[in-house]
Amino acid sequence: MPSYKPVLCHKKQEGANPCLDSEDLNCSKMKIQINTDRNIDGNERLQGYFDSKIQTAFNRFENHITSVIIHLSDENAGKSGPDDKRCNLEVRADSINPHPVSANADSIDKAVDGAIAKMKRVLETEFGKLNQVR
Repeated sequence: MPSYKPVLCHKKQEGANPCLDSEDLNCSKMKIQINTDRNIDGNERLQGYFDSKIQTAFNRFENHITSVIIHLSDENAGKSGPDDKRCNLEVRADSINPHPVSANADSIDKAVDGAIAKMKRVLETEFGKLNQVR
């Protein structure tokens, strides 16, 4: 099992709620945390890129999602190989249990895209069930 090093967390300040401290009425309470293994450089550029991608992808659910946790890993430790990049993505939201999904691809970007697509389907199903009239 790879060990992960945390990268910056989106909108997180120690002891502060970014939405309560902001005058922005559309402020998202969704926190995004990206962790990488030692084979992937988790720099601020990577963080910003994936923050934007996550915010856009889950915009529709942002009032329900409290946190998104991403673990990025290179399963072949720097050697090239088919589908050796892995993205584990977990979303925590109001009213539903945490849901993890994962995707493998030949690049980190494609692995994240695959995990996002799976998670969107999970969230649409789960929130659809909550909104059903029984």
